[in-house]
This record gives sequence, C-alpha cells and structure tokens, in this order.
Amino acid sequence: MAAGDDDVDATEKSTFRCLDAARWVVAAAVMVVIVAVTAYAFKVVFRPGTLSLSIVGGSVAVERIHGSNSSSSSNASSSSQNLTFTYSLHAMNPSGRIRIYYTNIRAKLKAINSTKDDNSFLFLRLPDVALAPQSAVDTFLKMTTAAKAPFQEEYFRELRNGTSIGKAWIELNGTLVVENFSGHNMTPVTSTLYYCWPIVVLGGDEDDDSGGTAGSVSNAPCTDKPPTTVPPAS
Repeated sequence: MAAGDDDVDATEKSTFRCLDAARWVVAAAVMVVIVAVTAYAFKVVFRPGTLSLSIVGGSVAVERIHGSNSSSSSNASSSSQNLTFTYSLHAMNPSGRIRIYYTNIRAKLKAINSTKDDNSFLFLRLPDVALAPQSAVDTFLKMTTAAKAPFQEEYFRELRNGTSIGKAWIELNGTLVVENFSGHNMTPVTSTLYYCWPIVVLGGDEDDDSGGTAGSVSNAPCTDKPPTTVPPAS
C-alpha cells in the first residue's frame, strides 16, 4: 500500500513540475512579446525624420538687369552688372507622426569654372522651414546682386552674355530638428548639409526680361551625397 502511495506522490510531483515549467514558458513568451511591442513603439516614436528637399524644375533662372535711367554713368554701369537669380525650394514631410524644422538655412550656388575649381558664386539666406506631418511647402527665392569677388566674375560674365551654366549644384546648410506628434521628445539639434543637383543656371538674355525658363521638367533632389561633378580633393 505504501508503494502505491509513493507512486501517486511521484506522479503528482512530476505533474506539478510540468505545470511550473509550462507557466515559465508562457511567462517568458509574454515577456518577449511585451519587449518586442515596446521596442517597436520606441522605434515609431523616436525614429529619425526624413526631410525631402528639391529644387523645382532643377534650375535657377537668371535675368539680366538693364542699365539705369540715372544721369550718373557710374550708377548705370553698376546697375548693368547686376543679375537677378530666382528659384524655388520644395520641402516635404512624408511622415504622419513627426514634425520637422529646418532653420538658419544658408544656400550656396556652386559650379566648376574654367580652371576646374568649384566656387560659390551666389550666397543666400533662406526662410525657416516648418513642416507638420504629411505636409509640403514651396519657398520662392529671388535675389539681385553683382559679383562681389574676383572669382565670381567668370560666372556672372557668362550669365550676362546669355550663356547657361550646367552641372551646377546648390548646397544647403541648416539646423534640423525633429519632434514627435505630441510636441515632445525632440531630437538633438544638428547641423545638416544637403546637396541639390544637378542644377542648370539659365543665362539671362539682354532681350529677354523674363530670364531663362527652359529648365529641367523634374525637380533636382537634395541629398547628403555630394555631386559627382565635384573634383576629388587633392
């Protein structure tokens, strides 16, 4: 009789051990699911924002300014050296969860000159960009200026003569901040550089007050990759 009781006790203990093991397995599986869901939520809320930028039409239009009617010949000469540059920057936030701010933006229009150097021949400060989730905005930019430094003269001379400059690009350098939909958990403020290319700078014609308009049909994307036309550093 005692032997029978021992067999029953052993069976019950074995059963309880199996149940305990099963509970641990279920608890571990639940913990894995909770960790996975938490990690996914963290990724969704804190994922970095992707700002989409492009130059509309892949071109910068240039208008040659005619001489002033002023009686001063020096003023008329100075005015005739001016060029008006216009282009549009398209900014888009494709995310449905985050806001994107791109501020303190400085733009440089650059191209290779006859000596194979890449120089900035136009500097421009852009308005700040603030994008709600799944929104877009176009910023129209216009600037009238003359060459301010000797290295700019070659570019301005070509454009005044109506010659377009191909294989140009625009460098955008600004401060990028991303926040989630609740307005909290903002990412660290970072200085972010974009290269917009390929760009065609359409030469202004003395007989065409509207400047060049025959640019590319598609926009020129702005990415973190420098243009392939830039000569390698020596």
